[in-house]
Amino acid sequence: MNLTVDQIDWSAVKRDWGQRFKAEDVERLLLKPAESLIPLTCVREGDTLKPRLNKYIPTEPTNKQAEFLKLANKDVFYGGSAGGGKSIALLMAAAQFLDVPGYNALVLRRTFSELSLPGALMDVANKWWPEYRRKDGKEYWFPTGGGTYSRLIFGFLETSKDLDRYQSAEFHSINVDEVTEFVYSDISFMWSRLRNPPSGVPLRMRSASNPNGVGRLWVKQRYVDATTREDRIFVPSLIDDNPYLRESEEYKRNLEDELGPVRSAQLLKGDWEIQATGMFMRQWFKIIDVAPSQMRFCRYWDLAGTESNGDNDPDYTVGALVGQHGKDFVVIDVQRVRLTSKGVEDLILQTARLDRDRYGHVVIRMEQEPGASGIRVIDDYTRLLAGYDFKGDRVTGPKEIRPSALAAQAERGNVCMLSGRWNHDALDELEVFPGGGHDDIVDAITGSFNYLTGVPAINTKQIIMVGERLRPDW
Repeated sequence: MNLTVDQIDWSAVKRDWGQRFKAEDVERLLLKPAESLIPLTCVREGDTLKPRLNKYIPTEPTNKQAEFLKLANKDVFYGGSAGGGKSIALLMAAAQFLDVPGYNALVLRRTFSELSLPGALMDVANKWWPEYRRKDGKEYWFPTGGGTYSRLIFGFLETSKDLDRYQSAEFHSINVDEVTEFVYSDISFMWSRLRNPPSGVPLRMRSASNPNGVGRLWVKQRYVDATTREDRIFVPSLIDDNPYLRESEEYKRNLEDELGPVRSAQLLKGDWEIQATGMFMRQWFKIIDVAPSQMRFCRYWDLAGTESNGDNDPDYTVGALVGQHGKDFVVIDVQRVRLTSKGVEDLILQTARLDRDRYGHVVIRMEQEPGASGIRVIDDYTRLLAGYDFKGDRVTGPKEIRPSALAAQAERGNVCMLSGRWNHDALDELEVFPGGGHDDIVDAITGSFNYLTGVPAINTKQIIMVGERLRPDW
């Protein structure tokens, strides 16, 4: 049974039925059977329900954290302003069943370095459980009697390649800190790692974040918007909900004074609606199941300049296939990876072969970086893609201007997307462009579109500044 509030008024039961029955009969016939309705995440203390805690949770939860911990729903999100106690709430949720033999919990962050910063979750865990620390603080093992243990593991998921480390893992609680830093497809995979709980333990996915980050839009749609979150639960938290935050008034003043209006509203007020004005709206792109026949095709590649090393957040290599049918355009496929240079070469060659087998003639273009190194890269790929219609593309002008023609056609409803797992990531990136994080998908789709439509290179002499934004002077 899923409870979002305390739905049993124990004092009312005793008051109303105690007038007609003996107290011991009320307890035996009504209260004890009713306790079977209490979620596994709760315990009854007198006339109230409280979150299930154990000796491994050394601090008292705030009222908002207690509300979060009592929920038995499989998927719950805790979020809002900075300083609302969300990270500690996640660690408590992960620790809620550490007294059960065989219980395994995962605490997940985008990068391992973010977990290990001073004051971050691994630092807190080391203060809470120093005697149970294993593997440099990456794991904690808790004795549960009879030689059995429960475990709490800290992990990271920077790229889709990191999913391999969890391929055969089995967790009973997955707790994702700053979930808006993740793409939807990576988090959706982690659901498959929730399985086979010990008796008395519910399977749970818990996540927390502020309303910012590259994944803000899918998180908002999945958890925050009442019309789209279905049976998932959103527990909003603000700074004032956290009595443990010292000097909270000074903290709030710093957020107001040092951040712009958008970031201030997001981090101070937990505002999920406000965002920097973007060039695209996600509802402009209709999702279709079948692409038109007899189309012209271009696959455009935007190469990443830096490989991931586990501590950085480099760009992705992205190849976007776009088809044109009259005045209509369809984004058919997006390949988005972080690989070594050899891995990228293999992917591009394989994709070229698959595109030709399926669609016939597909033009392949690649953004050419300036200078001699850019020329060498294009020369290398010209040899690799011998037999294909491949050329480098020298782009000019600020990237904030290049998608202008694409945006104009999308607003008119002339640009669709073929249904695919990559849709969420593409729409999230498009909607926040140019104010979001990564823009590699936008660059690749724009490159294909501009080739198909013959959009001329931008004349940088015609560009002027308007405030902090660029616009073409035409």
